[in-house]
Amino acid sequence: MTVGVPFLFHTEQFVYRNSNLPLQHFQVDDHSIYFAATENKLISLTKSPFGGFVIPQEELDLNKIKRLIEKAVTYATENNFKSIEIRNCPEIYSSKKLMETNQLLLSLGWVIKYKDTTQVLLCNEPFKPVPSRKRRINQCAALGFLFQELSKNDLPEAYELFLQSRANKGYPVTMQLHDLNSEFEKFPDHYKLFAVREKQKMVAAAVTVLVNEELLYYFFAGDDLSYRKQSPSSFLIFNLFEWATTNNFKLIDLGISTENGVLNNGLYDFKKSFGALDSPKLTFELSL
Repeated sequence: MTVGVPFLFHTEQFVYRNSNLPLQHFQVDDHSIYFAATENKLISLTKSPFGGFVIPQEELDLNKIKRLIEKAVTYATENNFKSIEIRNCPEIYSSKKLMETNQLLLSLGWVIKYKDTTQVLLCNEPFKPVPSRKRRINQCAALGFLFQELSKNDLPEAYELFLQSRANKGYPVTMQLHDLNSEFEKFPDHYKLFAVREKQKMVAAAVTVLVNEELLYYFFAGDDLSYRKQSPSSFLIFNLFEWATTNNFKLIDLGISTENGVLNNGLYDFKKSFGALDSPKLTFELSL
């Protein structure tokens, strides 16, 4: 499967949006790649869900990719970097191109540092939750829970749910409220906030990113711990699937269920219960 490009995360506007790290851009005609420079490593990319090669939708030229790699290696060597890292997008985004560029990287001595697992819902297939998940969705509907698209003005209320959920699960808080506000302001056509309310109370919320016209990324989410039995997050994901299908998206990326290649079984099983499919997301490294 190949999802249409370009991806928001590959645009110059997004790459340079708020980075405090020095950035390097290498280009060969219409092929390019961005790197962030850390203390001893070039990474494509930090502060983004992924980096990797920016390739035109129409064609992949492996000779241009090889020249990009040579440029990056030369720069890294001359500036005393110890290694170079490329964080790919999930393979389902552009399977054929990634397969070819991955094979080229391996042939040039790069190694797979991490093999993460992304889980996705395909919008051209029926929504197929397991029976227990379906019961919770139906229960939320019977209780009158309401799914809504909200504005960024509701972010503070949603953010409290994000903090609550992450603290409960022991996850780090990767974005502050002012960072989220900034993303909504800079990319108003790409960032959306969805929520579930029980009467007037917000009980689940999620930030999503329109990566392009075919791909929706489920990015930041949380729910009210006192409503875990009803599982409003299940109701949110179901309705998000309906919204994405109605708006002609091809897939919803529910995010990775691994950290540095190590599987989070609880998170993986939760997404699997909605019928989510696995897609590898590889990180390559070259030691210098």
